Amino acid sequence: MRRDVSEQLPGLLSILEGLGGFVPPAQVPVNMEEGDSSEALTGIRKVTAQRMMTSQLTIPPTTLHREVSVGQLSNLRSSLKTDGISLSVNVLILKAVARALRSCPWMMVSMGDGRVIQRSRVNLGMAVATDRGLLVPVIHDADELSLVELAA
Repeated sequence: MRRDVSEQLPGLLSILEGLGGFVPPAQVPVNMEEGDSSEALTGIRKVTAQRMMTSQLTIPPTTLHREVSVGQLSNLRSSLKTDGISLSVNVLILKAVARALRSCPWMMVSMGDGRVIQRSRVNLGMAVATDRGLLVPVIHDADELSLVELAA
């Protein structure tokens, strides 16, 4: 991998130099939904975006893996099962993520057209393996769904 990056690095650096060191935020059209808001990328946020993009183009990515204990989650799942509700661990994790995103709206932002877009809805994607390959259905308004509705 190091060789691949080192072979590509001169090309990436020449792109950056051609832009005067500035890498613009994504210039793709933005899909704004009702309730979303946006503001121009300026000041410290603009500089941060530029530097993060430069880093992404010039530094190899790293993946971090963590093991977590899901003992309490398994206990909750078992107690729900005794009540006749069968849920996967994935559904419980989706619900936790949806609630966390709703309580931390600053995590629901994206960039496009040189703007920061604050998303109003919690829409989650969950990868699913199928015979045709990996699909990622979008679960709209996941924070408003019950556990049973998320499982459907």
